[in-house]
Amino acid sequence: MASTHLGRYCYRCMRASVCCLCSFITPQKTDICFAILMHPKEARKSKNGTGRLAHLALKNSIIIEGVDFTQNEAVNQLINNDTYVPVVLYPGGSALNVTRGEFGPSNVACRQLLVFVIDGTWPCAKKMMKLSSNINSLKRVCFDPGSTSKFAIKQQPSPLCLSTIEAIYMFLNSFKAKSYDHLLEIQKQVVEFQVKCANDLSLPGYRKSVYKPENQKNPSKKYLKRKIFFDP
Repeated sequence: MASTHLGRYCYRCMRASVCCLCSFITPQKTDICFAILMHPKEARKSKNGTGRLAHLALKNSIIIEGVDFTQNEAVNQLINNDTYVPVVLYPGGSALNVTRGEFGPSNVACRQLLVFVIDGTWPCAKKMMKLSSNINSLKRVCFDPGSTSKFAIKQQPSPLCLSTIEAIYMFLNSFKAKSYDHLLEIQKQVVEFQVKCANDLSLPGYRKSVYKPENQKNPSKKYLKRKIFFDP
């Protein structure tokens, strides 16, 4: 799909034309549907939000914006559609681990797997899960990350935490036992561009010191005391 430019802005990847990512995005179709539930705060981070980029890279995906989805008509129609097996990709004690074979294609049978993905900061995602009784009542699935997040421009509260596009990538690889590296390539381009800009002190609006790599940052103290996930 061609990018849609208007002047100096691309309204497809929601970035300035000089840093448009559309040449790296080749939408692919999988037999798994993804419903990305995006927090309004995440929607405003249109330039670097990996949930939007994942949506552009996956043909059979949609974005639904909100916080409490209990009464959301679009979400409830998807959940109640008998052609789908709806699950939510979210960690927790009751989550079925796809990597370990606790949930797989045999659990879907002749229907289509529909995966709800919570897109927001971890505190926001926790609130969304807590408020959305319809999503929280779905079967949870998870995976073994295998590696820490490569989304270096954002500090994760735990080594287990990944960006939205990384989470979808890991789930697809675990469930389908094949590679979807195009998802990580998109994120890589975002990180490389942002780091380049952050290290260019001549650019207006950027920090007054050079970018500090993730392994040199001090861990966030608040997450050492706070429960990251919602697990009733």
